[in-house]
Amino acid sequence: MRVAIHQPQYLPWMGLLEKWRAVDLLIILDTVQYERGGWQNRCRIRTPHGDRWLTVPVRRHSGPALDEILIADDAWRRIHRKTLAWAYPRLPVNEWDLFAQPWLRLAALTVASMTLLGRTYAKITTPMLLASDLPIPETENATGRLVSLCREVGARRYLSGVGGRAYVDEDQFRAAGIAVDYQDGHWPPYTALDAFFGGS
Repeated sequence: MRVAIHQPQYLPWMGLLEKWRAVDLLIILDTVQYERGGWQNRCRIRTPHGDRWLTVPVRRHSGPALDEILIADDAWRRIHRKTLAWAYPRLPVNEWDLFAQPWLRLAALTVASMTLLGRTYAKITTPMLLASDLPIPETENATGRLVSLCREVGARRYLSGVGGRAYVDEDQFRAAGIAVDYQDGHWPPYTALDAFFGGS
C-alpha cells in the first residue's frame, strides 16, 4: 500500500489533490503544530483585480497543535462566500455546506474543504484518515512520526512532496521496510479553484 501524509490545507491547491489521487490512503497530519502564516487557514485565489488571500481567523492562544486551534469568529464565512462567488462566477458556492455551518475547530474546517474539492470536483475516491485517530507513539523527530503512521496502517511505500527531500530521513523509512517516493513538482501555478472553475 502506498500512503501520503500531509497537513490539512484550506481550499487546497492542485498539487495536494493530485498527491491524494496518487496513493492508496491519505493521512491528514492534524496533530502537528499550527503554522502561522501557512496554508492551514488560508488560500490564495485569482480575482479580476489580481491575487487575493482568504484567511480564516483563529484564536492565537487556543493551543499549539493544529487539532486544538479554534476559529475566532464567523464573519469570514460571509466574506469568503461573497469573494469566491465574485471571483469564480461558475462556482456553486451557495450550495456549499462549507459556508452554511459554523465551525469551531480549524482542522475540521480544512478537512471539510479538502473533502469538498477532492471528492466533489477532483472525483478522488482514495480514503482519508486523520492522524489524531491513529494510536501512534510520540516521537522525537518529524520522520519518526511519519514512519510510525505508515507502519500503523501497513504502508510499504510513502509518497512525499518534493520539499520532503530536504527533511525526510530515508534511512528511518528503510529500517522500517518502507520505500520513499517523491511527487513530481511540476505543477501549473494555479489553485484547485482556478483549475475547476477558472477566474473571471
